[in-house]
Amino acid sequence: MVAIAWHQMALIYQEIGDLQNAEAAYKEVLTIWVRRSDSSGEAMTLMELADLYITQHQHEAALGCYRQAAERYAGINNNLQEAQARYNLANILLEIGDLKAAHQEVERSIYCQAAQGNVTEPWKVWGLLADIERQQNNREASLRARNEAANAYLIYRRE
Repeated sequence: MVAIAWHQMALIYQEIGDLQNAEAAYKEVLTIWVRRSDSSGEAMTLMELADLYITQHQHEAALGCYRQAAERYAGINNNLQEAQARYNLANILLEIGDLKAAHQEVERSIYCQAAQGNVTEPWKVWGLLADIERQQNNREASLRARNEAANAYLIYRRE
């Protein structure tokens, strides 16, 4: 209950633009989840903390949180959330120009979401892979990924 209260406070602070107190509240939540050995709560809070860091343009801090969240989700076999964490991680890595690491993370995200169907919006991940391939001057691979993105989206629309 205390973790939930801190979480609500973090959301309120974030909503009113008090990012410093939002960060402190998320860290309180994280401390509680770590103390309780609750990997799911820990991973969820790390994702939210990373999102907060993104709004503050603190890419390195966000990278660390997304990596930890992905590891926690992998540890509890939550492929859906691991895919999301790795997708977010790949986006930042692409933004800062670490194409090799971005490629690895997006590939892992694709693998994690393979059995999830359209719940994970796979066209977004394939689109990110296409962007990475294009920036690496891999035209053919970029086109293949773009086609995968289009096909995944068409399947989603038909369903």
